[in-house]
Amino acid sequence: MATALAPVPALPAEFPLSGLQKLAVVCVAVGPEAAAKLTAPLTPDEAEQLTYEIASMERVDGLT
Repeated sequence: MATALAPVPALPAEFPLSGLQKLAVVCVAVGPEAAAKLTAPLTPDEAEQLTYEIASMERVDGLT
């Protein structure tokens, strides 16, 4: 049986993230196996851009 996830609060306007940056945060948070499933549909160019975003992340805290 699937566990219900808590709703994700909206980010404050001072922390705007692109869709790719949001995906990078999620991929880091869920770990490599789940991230591989999430990113399977990406094109090679999109995967490269995502890799760049993950590598560029300095820190992810509760406000991000």
